Amino acid sequence: MSYKLFLSHSSKDEKVVNAFVSFMYKIGLIEKDIVCSSVPETKIAIGNDIYAYLNQLISDENIYAIYFLSDNYYASPVCLNEMGAVWLRKADSLSILLPGFDFNDVQGVVERNKVGIKLGTCDNMTKAAFNEFLKILNDKFGIHPNQTHWEKC
Repeated sequence: MSYKLFLSHSSKDEKVVNAFVSFMYKIGLIEKDIVCSSVPETKIAIGNDIYAYLNQLISDENIYAIYFLSDNYYASPVCLNEMGAVWLRKADSLSILLPGFDFNDVQGVVERNKVGIKLGTCDNMTKAAFNEFLKILNDKFGIHPNQTHWEKC
């Protein structure tokens, strides 16, 4: 069963998301594995209706969604629609909280008590969370990155 990594984010947070995609490439994912509107290789192709494409992606594909949560995310109706669509599909997902955003700020259909990853710290808890995320990527995408790429802070 093949998966697509769907990165739901605000375009105002594209620098962080672009760095995340670059890292995903470095650990073994390829362009066809990722859907991210802010990265040229993984964006929705010209001529496609954005909402029809996302609807088909969320409805037909096995997706693993990552929400890059921030104040910008919650200010975007498109992001909130993506969150709701993924939630309705009951697709697997992970929340990554961007610097300046806290678990207490989480709203909507993403449960505040669901464990996610908060960027901006490099402690043992964050490393453990990323190692769990790596196991998910291994299971869903069959990648086995070099540990030296993975645990650098």
